[in-house]
Amino acid sequence: MSFRRQFLYLVVHGYTVRRSPWYALHRIDTSRLFCPDGSADRAANTVVDAPLPERRMSFNLPGIMQFSLLGRQKDKIVGVDDMGRGVLYDEGSHSVRPLPSMAPPNCCHTLLSVAVDPQNDVTKDDGAEDDGSVYVIEADPGQPIQALVHDRNDDWAWRSLPPPPYIHDPSCGTDGCSGADITCHAVDVHREGDGSLIWVSIAGRGTYWLDTATHAWTKAGDWALPFRGQAVPAPELGLWIGFSAMDSGQICASDLAAAVDEDRPPAADHVWDGLAVPEGFSELYSHLVYLGGRQFCVAKIFELAPHLRHRRCLGCFHLPDEDEGKCFAMFTGVTVLNCGSGRQHRMIKHRSLRYCIDDSITGGCVL
Repeated sequence: MSFRRQFLYLVVHGYTVRRSPWYALHRIDTSRLFCPDGSADRAANTVVDAPLPERRMSFNLPGIMQFSLLGRQKDKIVGVDDMGRGVLYDEGSHSVRPLPSMAPPNCCHTLLSVAVDPQNDVTKDDGAEDDGSVYVIEADPGQPIQALVHDRNDDWAWRSLPPPPYIHDPSCGTDGCSGADITCHAVDVHREGDGSLIWVSIAGRGTYWLDTATHAWTKAGDWALPFRGQAVPAPELGLWIGFSAMDSGQICASDLAAAVDEDRPPAADHVWDGLAVPEGFSELYSHLVYLGGRQFCVAKIFELAPHLRHRRCLGCFHLPDEDEGKCFAMFTGVTVLNCGSGRQHRMIKHRSLRYCIDDSITGGCVL
C-alpha cells in the first residue's frame, strides 16, 4: 500500500518592525479536503472558512529562508537562509537542531530546494540513517549544486556537486548565464535503477536532469516541460501532474516517460480548469502536492487585488472590512481517476478550505 500524507505544512513569513524576517509553521490536516464517495460533485464549489491552526514552530534566522521536507513520514523540515545557514525541525520529536553551513556560502536570494525521498536516495554514506537528501540549486547556475546528506556519523553534511552543463554554452558569455531562470522542476523517484532524477527546465536553454546516483547531468532536449513550478509524478496514474505552463489556474498531466522513450517533447495530454484564484484577487504562490492514492492538494496563497480593495463583495468571498489587505491561503482537494480502459483521466474537485492570514504576512510556501 502506498504512503498517503495526512498533513501538509504552511510556512508564512513577514517582517518585524526592525525589518528582520520571521517565519511561522502551521500544520494542515488534508483529510478535511476530501468528501465521501459520491458527494464530491456537490462540494466542488464549496469554500469553507477555517481558523488557521496554531503555529507548530517559529524560525528567526537573519536571512531570507527557503524550506524543504525530509523523512519517510514527511515530518522533518529543513530551512536554509541566503547565507547558507540552516536548521532542521523534527515534527515528530518537536525539536530543532542547527545544520552545518554551506561551503561556499550561498549569496543568492532565490533558491530551488528539492527533497529526494529516502527509499531511492544513494547520495548518503553507507550506514547512514535513511532520511533522504535536500538538493539546493542556486539562482546563479555557475555555482555548484549543494546536497544535504546524512553521513555515517549520524550527522548532516553538505556536499558540492557539479553545476548544470549549460553554463558552458558559449552563448552564456562571461556572466555564466546568471539570468537563466528555472521555469519547472521535478524529482523522479520511481525510475528503475539506483538514485533519482532531478529535472529542471531552463528558460531558453532546454531541459536537463541530474542523476543522484552518478551526480552526472544529462540534457533531455531543447524543449521545456509543460509545467510551471514543481511537477509531481503519480506512479498509480503513469503521469506527471502540475500547474500548466500556460495558465496557473489549470492543472495538466503529461506522460513524461513515454516522451523520453519516444525522443519527443512532452505534451500536456490532459488539462483541467477551475483552479484559479477567485476573481479580484492576485495570486502570490501556488503549489501542488501529491498525497498518494491518486489524491492531490492544490494550495494557493493570494491577496485582494490592490485596485479592488475597499470593495465589499467579490465572487464567492464576502470580506469584512477587517480582512481587507490580508493574505489568504486556500487548500483544495482533488482526485484524478482513470476512465475506462483507455488513457483518459478525470479530475474530481472536492472541498476547499480558506484560511485568512494576518495582514503582517508578506508571503509563504506549502510543504
